[in-house]
Amino acid sequence: MQLSSILPKFFSPKAQQPVKPQRTVSKNAPQWKELGKLSRSGVRGIFYSVDCTVYLDTGDVIILDTKIHSRTNNNRQKISAEVHKWASYRGFIKAGECIAIR
Repeated sequence: MQLSSILPKFFSPKAQQPVKPQRTVSKNAPQWKELGKLSRSGVRGIFYSVDCTVYLDTGDVIILDTKIHSRTNNNRQKISAEVHKWASYRGFIKAGECIAIR
């Protein structure tokens, strides 16, 4: 057995871990193009409570903390207040704009 036949096995590059895919949203989640038909002009996005995601009119999809349900006890008004506070803090909405809650 030759030494040159054994060495390539030790010096070969290790296999890389596959890249973890991004979390996908469900296929029946609301799409922004449908929101324009149902809402007024001041709406900048929609919060989908099943996936805890915000769909913005810019096409961005933001996955929020799933603990929002435990903090708000699934109260729609509390969820709305928390999402609007977060969106205005992050600069996604301005005065007179809102995010619809679904």
